[in-house]
Amino acid sequence: METRISRVLAFGSLALRLAVLLVVVAAVAAFLKLHVFGTTVSSDYLEYIQTAEAFAGDSGEEPSPNRILKPLAPALVALLSPVFGFDDAMLFQALVFYLAFSFVMFLLAREFLEDDRLAFCTALMATLSYPMLKYGIDVLIETGAIFFYALSLLFTVRFLKRPHVGELLVNVLVVSLGFLWKEYSVVSGAVLGMAILFHPSLATRAKALMVSLYVGIFLAIHVPWQWYVYEMHGFTYLTWYGQNAGPGFATEFTLKNIVKSTAAVIGLAWLLVPFAVKQYSHLSRAQRRFLTFAAPPPFIGYAWGYISSRLLFVLAPPFLLVAGVAMKTWRPSVRYLVTAAVVAGNLAWLVLSYSIAL
Repeated sequence: METRISRVLAFGSLALRLAVLLVVVAAVAAFLKLHVFGTTVSSDYLEYIQTAEAFAGDSGEEPSPNRILKPLAPALVALLSPVFGFDDAMLFQALVFYLAFSFVMFLLAREFLEDDRLAFCTALMATLSYPMLKYGIDVLIETGAIFFYALSLLFTVRFLKRPHVGELLVNVLVVSLGFLWKEYSVVSGAVLGMAILFHPSLATRAKALMVSLYVGIFLAIHVPWQWYVYEMHGFTYLTWYGQNAGPGFATEFTLKNIVKSTAAVIGLAWLLVPFAVKQYSHLSRAQRRFLTFAAPPPFIGYAWGYISSRLLFVLAPPFLLVAGVAMKTWRPSVRYLVTAAVVAGNLAWLVLSYSIAL
């Protein structure tokens, strides 16, 4: 109880003001993006709507097997549809999770960097990144997926500092729910797994117990649903991967697309990453371990076949934290100037993406 109270008290007035400011900025960004550029109808959107309508009891619609593997998003849209209608429900869930992601990204950056103002700069670069502005504020489910992903990373940072079973169980639930939303949770799940297996403070018996809990809970949630989808639709993740990865590798896996989409993930913030090398030795052991565990798994995004900054955005949270490390010893004025430059670059990329075929 004392630990929980101390955490609440530690989230002082400055942190609260910055968190509220970040959410307000995100809300304004969402309003302006929708007002200027609107939304884009895509095949993904149509499949999610079709599945949501089937979940809502429309006998004339069949759920898309490609989407029913991950049922939470269309189920939420179906639940909200009596209030908003299906189209607006898709947009509503995207906006709510966009605001939630901005808040959680601030908490993650604050927990890792241990600096409120630096955490705000880092979270702002994530919130106003090109993929979030382009694809997050739209009729897609990206913001929910990245919310669960960032939330899991937050609990993993805390677990590395304080390896308690309670922290682990909450994280396992987040990973499990996130995987029912979108496959991005594979990445945060791998980060959590390494945090358990290689935690220096845990005995072998404790690691075995925690891994067993992790695997047991995850399988208990997912095996019944995956079996149901296979029995009813003859569809599995292997089917999904075969249908998506093959065509993607054949048509879009080019050097131009890889470079362009990777650059767009965090834009000019990539230039900050090399500067973090000088700061690495000043990080705590928990911080170094987290970066060691969190940086490599997101590169699995390149194995998903299609190349897009939307699909590669799993790179953004850990590498923006690295960018935050680079600015850790810089003067506040320099941090703000650099953050403004990164955001300006993201906005320019967004405008160009609607003006020319990027």
